[in-house]
Amino acid sequence: LNDSNIDNRLYRAARNFNRSSIPALLSLKFHYNQFTGEYSERRVIFQERRKVKYP
Repeated sequence: LNDSNIDNRLYRAARNFNRSSIPALLSLKFHYNQFTGEYSERRVIFQERRKVKYP
């Protein structure tokens, strides 16, 4: 009886954790993608500026 009770508690905790952590992970991924996209854009702009300065 005790083991199954602990299992149920762990299962419920894991379910709650998954439900609450998935949006956090998704938003983290979104912010990471935004940051890397901005970074690569800036790199391209920087390269273009260098080309203009030193043809």
